[in-house]
Amino acid sequence: LAYTDSFEHDGRTYLLTWDRGIVPKDKVRPFSRTNFHGVVIGGPIQLPIAFFRGKPAPKYRAAGDKLTASEDTWPRLAWTQLTGKTRKIDGELFYETADGGAWASANDAAIAEKTKLPLAISRKKEGRRSWLDISIHGGTLVAYEFDTPVYATLISPGRGGTPHRGLPTLDTASTPTGLFHVLGKFLTATMTSGSIATLVHAEVQYTQNFSGPYALHGAYWHDRFGERKSGGCVNLSPIDARRIFHWTDPPLPEGWHGLRAIEMKQQGMTAIRLRP
Repeated sequence: LAYTDSFEHDGRTYLLTWDRGIVPKDKVRPFSRTNFHGVVIGGPIQLPIAFFRGKPAPKYRAAGDKLTASEDTWPRLAWTQLTGKTRKIDGELFYETADGGAWASANDAAIAEKTKLPLAISRKKEGRRSWLDISIHGGTLVAYEFDTPVYATLISPGRGGTPHRGLPTLDTASTPTGLFHVLGKFLTATMTSGSIATLVHAEVQYTQNFSGPYALHGAYWHDRFGERKSGGCVNLSPIDARRIFHWTDPPLPEGWHGLRAIEMKQQGMTAIRLRP
């Protein structure tokens, strides 16, 4: 829940919620604030880069034909630039980093790399031609201005990964794949869980609908970005959600809370490609 004010009554503190409900303060626990955010791409920082999800990741050092894990680690949710060189040792893939020649294991890293321009975007002759490339299994998002990457970060897709053949995505908590467009933008939205009917997230920040009930949005209730967490939506850190919200088209007019497209006009709407 989100609350707007608090007050004292009969020796107890109460919270006034966003929807005019009243909740005892001693019955709630605040979520920890996350400071995670992605990386601006440009100048000396170029793709590919590696983000480290799940837990701190060891820095491997070359020792002859082998790579040995050192005591140094990259913190969870940290990132480092890659050189493009890879090695495969005993079936495990490693990436050389620009961090003092250290190597990272593919098992620890989410790799944001440049990908092929979608045909629908390459055929556009006018307009901004902005689009988002989201890897569901990879747990990454890269924002593009036509064929130029400008921002990269981690996301949390559905717990079920990609769609399961013959089963509705809502039933499997999966994230749909395909090419979509931003169809609605709301500074905040109330969301119910697709799998737990009584679970409600209030005031979900920077929500961008792209297909049916699915949206890109901030997730203030966790910081497990890069891992599968949602009921099918694409979770972003609050900082990233705000940045992407104001970057995508159409822009939200000043003073508005939200907007929704009533007719698809692809020339003026940011495209979203969701792939495995």
